[in-house]
Amino acid sequence: MHIVIDSNIIFSAIISGDQRYIELVKKIHFYLPDFALKELEKYEDVILKKRKLPVSDFRAFVKTLFEEISVIPKFAISTIKLSSFVMMLTPKILLL
Repeated sequence: MHIVIDSNIIFSAIISGDQRYIELVKKIHFYLPDFALKELEKYEDVILKKRKLPVSDFRAFVKTLFEEISVIPKFAISTIKLSSFVMMLTPKILLL
């Protein structure tokens, strides 16, 4: 099974530090858009404060988690913008 996840799932996993996340990513193949890494970097201090564990534990958990997640570059993701997609669907939604 292959599943695309977003940064909120990663944040939840990292903040919890729950080993069940590690077990899950070893069973199911997850994909993460590369821009989620920028969010992770941006909020690293906030995550560390919420985690309340040493930085070394944080980094070890993140490393283990990302050994099992495929990061997909932005250029490989669809170029349709959400607003364009919504505009394409709007007439169909109104007809229902």
